Amino acid sequence: MNDLISIIIPVYNSSAYLDKCIGSVLMQTYKNIEVILVNDGSADDSFEICQKYAENDHRIKLINKDNGGVSSARNAGIRASSGQYIAFVDSDDAISPDFCSKMLEAASDAASSPYLVICGYDFINESAGDVKHFIPAQKNILNRKDLDNNYLQLFNDRHFLSVWGKLFSAEIIKGNDIYFNEHIHIGEDFVFLHEYLTHMPGINVKVLSEALYMYYVHNTQSLTKSGDISRIERARELYYTAKDLYRSLGISDTGMYAMSLYYLRTLSIVFEHMNLSSKESMEYFKYAAALPETKSALSAIGFSSPESTLYQLAFRSRKIAFLKLMLSARKAYVRYRR
Repeated sequence: MNDLISIIIPVYNSSAYLDKCIGSVLMQTYKNIEVILVNDGSADDSFEICQKYAENDHRIKLINKDNGGVSSARNAGIRASSGQYIAFVDSDDAISPDFCSKMLEAASDAASSPYLVICGYDFINESAGDVKHFIPAQKNILNRKDLDNNYLQLFNDRHFLSVWGKLFSAEIIKGNDIYFNEHIHIGEDFVFLHEYLTHMPGINVKVLSEALYMYYVHNTQSLTKSGDISRIERARELYYTAKDLYRSLGISDTGMYAMSLYYLRTLSIVFEHMNLSSKESMEYFKYAAALPETKSALSAIGFSSPESTLYQLAFRSRKIAFLKLMLSARKAYVRYRR
């Protein structure tokens, strides 16, 4: 077992975190790795830090490019990679010393020969001094029935919303021209991962019940993204893209239930950051509630949980009082989960 693993790290204004991130990658117990640092037009001294590491470790490839966004940076890393396997690490996160060894051992399992390996992760909120462990209980997903049965939990815990914490086959990625869509700015990880799943020769995913990835939320970060109204249109695009991907995977009902909740949560984030007393926010709320995607999402989730019931009340009634109630309950739930 001596396959080369390419670890792609997109870098943008990450100077405060790079030592921890790159250090964790270089300290891997498995040594046959190449580390591809893609500086995406940073305005701070991130590039200089990357240069320092590249000068001292021959396993590092350093790419310096104009700013094009995280998808553009990851795509540059994929094109420059030469490993049999590919992993993605965000520049403000870290991995455990045995991430590569354990992920590769799972990928090389002769009995199951998985095409994708997923591990658990620690969600580390530095501002609150809090750590939550997201460790999946599942083992192997060997067919569409397994995927359907386990999908919702893996989606809710972000395992099917992110590309980090995974080991991909470079042959599948490059053989099918699977790259990140540089024109979307919500759900780009989701789309890449699910396109990869549709191109696997068969459903075969290994899930490790260990937290090998450390996902950090830093003091300078917001726990939620801003209330940019354009996110509504981007969420609509993702909703339709997901429909096609789930149809290809044969898990339309389960997948669209998960995506419908994600879509409604995205709308909630938008309104969470708006002045709900303004006329403009009320107009946007009514617009979002009347969208066909919103109606479809509400139909998909029904009244299956307290969360879904609150979405029904808010978006079907189109009353600001129910919207405020839903947002307050959502804040409490997010705070508890984190």
